[in-house]
Amino acid sequence: MPNHGKSQRLLDALPDSAKELAERLGIEDSWARRVLAAAHKAKKIHIVAWRRRVNTSGDLAPIFARGAGPDNPRPTKEPYNDVRRRYRAKRVAVAAREASRAAVRALIAAQAQQGHEAQPDVPQEGQAGHAALG
Repeated sequence: MPNHGKSQRLLDALPDSAKELAERLGIEDSWARRVLAAAHKAKKIHIVAWRRRVNTSGDLAPIFARGAGPDNPRPTKEPYNDVRRRYRAKRVAVAAREASRAAVRALIAAQAQQGHEAQPDVPQEGQAGHAALG
């Protein structure tokens, strides 16, 4: 393994994925992947889990841990129809949220055109409510 001291520091920081280790230790993630691949091939580390990568294609990243042991198998791919169904449901939820926000903005704009200010109703003196208690 190249640069033994840095490699040892990387292995001491396990368990984690190559990208997260690289970010945490301030090293290049391509270098971290090479070191982890070499250590994995030498049976110094093994895969304990798989985690979906964030801010990427959503592919799975292996989570490495120290020591020899059996690798946790990579999960099977989700069926295409299930992926599409989840994507469509997410898009519908986003569209509904945006429509709700647009309706609120339109209501506020309509009230502003009518001369009403967007303030909560405050009871006048003499009316029931907190003002009458004083």
